[in-house]
Amino acid sequence: MIILLGIPFLSIFSDFLIILLTNKNMDKMVFIMIWAITPIVFFFFVYVFLELLKPKKKWYLLAFILTLGIIWEFFLFLDPTSSIRVNEPQKPGESTIDTFIIFGSPLFILYFIGLIILVFILVGILAKALKSKGILRKKLLFVLMGSVTFFSFIIIENLTDPGLLLIPIRIGVFSSFIFFYLGLREEPAEPSKKALKKEVKVEQGVFRLTKRPDHVTEEEVSISKEKKICLVCKGDVIGFNVFICTECKAFYCQKCARALSELENACWVCNAPIDPSKPVKPFKKKEKIEISGKPKKKPKKAK
Repeated sequence: MIILLGIPFLSIFSDFLIILLTNKNMDKMVFIMIWAITPIVFFFFVYVFLELLKPKKKWYLLAFILTLGIIWEFFLFLDPTSSIRVNEPQKPGESTIDTFIIFGSPLFILYFIGLIILVFILVGILAKALKSKGILRKKLLFVLMGSVTFFSFIIIENLTDPGLLLIPIRIGVFSSFIFFYLGLREEPAEPSKKALKKEVKVEQGVFRLTKRPDHVTEEEVSISKEKKICLVCKGDVIGFNVFICTECKAFYCQKCARALSELENACWVCNAPIDPSKPVKPFKKKEKIEISGKPKKKPKKAK
């Protein structure tokens, strides 16, 4: 449905490019025939919304819309200029071509019937959204906002000659696709895991491996085990890219485990050897040196 909605704008953009390259417009019949897509788009639109409202009875209304669509195509191909007005520039190649439905024409009557059906469907979506809760309500409201935004601007553009107002109208049309995306994209009803209240801050960044911290907190160890991430680089440990300490069950990735085995060969948590075949080089913590205000007196040497 959304791809079909973009085709009319593709024709306008193509006309714009042709003007830049050849200083001429496209054939006006191309723009008139673009209106043949309208009933097809509307059919898919109604199908999507009836799946949400009345999935078992949707085919009754869809059959009626299909009949209206066939009548639309008949009048369009029989005498297109009697229902579609072409707004051509005074000088060819000066600006793009635009088209409008002629008021009172057969296509205008069918267009008006479609608008009545559309209003009833949108009211139904609003009622269903108000009765729903949680993520379903949010999704339905996003789709409703996208539909109201899109069709409001499209109706103004199709039935009037907006002039310079065409720019904000087109911006409004394209902004509706954001609401459609937010409403139709898949996401879980509830988050699978709750976000941690406090994130673990890794000091020294990429130098953490070559410069071991003075101590590893219990929070870092527990999060490493819970999220299956490396205690050193905080990367994911998946499949064969995992090393687990035999004593404390701390998680390391293979790269960090090999690097540690070459450095001190000791687990950061329990100091157990990473590679039992190699000697362990114990980690020496930095000693704090207290400096008092007055220098200490040297003891007198015995005579």
